[in-house]
Amino acid sequence: MLKPGGTLLYATCSILKNENENQIAQFLQNHSDAIEEKIMLDWGLETTHGRQQTPCYEFDGFYYAILKKLV
Repeated sequence: MLKPGGTLLYATCSILKNENENQIAQFLQNHSDAIEEKIMLDWGLETTHGRQQTPCYEFDGFYYAILKKLV
């Protein structure tokens, strides 16, 4: 539902691989018109797809990945 060249931020408040990296991997496998954009931030842990912040201090963990629809 993105226009060509559009960007989507996929984010969850989960640290479960099945709800995060696996979802992105499956999406990319099924949509050849999309790519993952590398996240150029140094906070959170880099994962196979996206980045994850583990629970710490006063907040829960979360996950985020950026996808782009090809033209």
